[in-house]
Amino acid sequence: MRRLVLLMIGAILAGSVTLLVPGTAAACSCTNEPFSAQQARADIIFTGTPTAADVPLPVDGLQSSDAPVHWSFSVDAVHRGPVTATVEVDSALSEASCGIALRAGRPYLVLGTIADGRISTHLCSGTAPLAAVAATDLAALGPAEPPADDMQSVFDARAATERAQEDADSGSWTGPRIAVVAALVAAVLGSGVLALNRRSRREP
Repeated sequence: MRRLVLLMIGAILAGSVTLLVPGTAAACSCTNEPFSAQQARADIIFTGTPTAADVPLPVDGLQSSDAPVHWSFSVDAVHRGPVTATVEVDSALSEASCGIALRAGRPYLVLGTIADGRISTHLCSGTAPLAAVAATDLAALGPAEPPADDMQSVFDARAATERAQEDADSGSWTGPRIAVVAALVAAVLGSGVLALNRRSRREP
């Protein structure tokens, strides 16, 4: 019985060490996704250069592999999403937690998602040094646009796009609605004419 208790305590302590130093027993594993799937999933796609990194400080001498690093980017061109000339992108500290080891001063193609108003990217998202991206993949993204001057410009552009989409959606329904109304009117008129004909036949 005493031996069993000691074994249980040892297992608990071993688990505690694993929790305190995450990433030592597990590593990030990415499926071999094509670029088309990666870019389809992205909310944000741009080319830019990381200029600085805000790295969290260790706590009690320990550093979690999934601690968020806030990278500052100077944006050159935007393929998708609301992006200003300077933007922050979050990624995990270590590749063990699917973080990306970026290098300041090196141009990248960044594919990211937006959550809670922040952009994040990871090892499996498709973010890569710009020089390593295939020309066919860049061409598949279509023409790029310059980054927005400020977030207000981004909000205005997004609102204009949403209004245009709403107008297009309402316009696409106009024809079918008219056709439905016309069919209903024709059916009502046809029923009325048929009823009148039946009534006239019954009257002497």
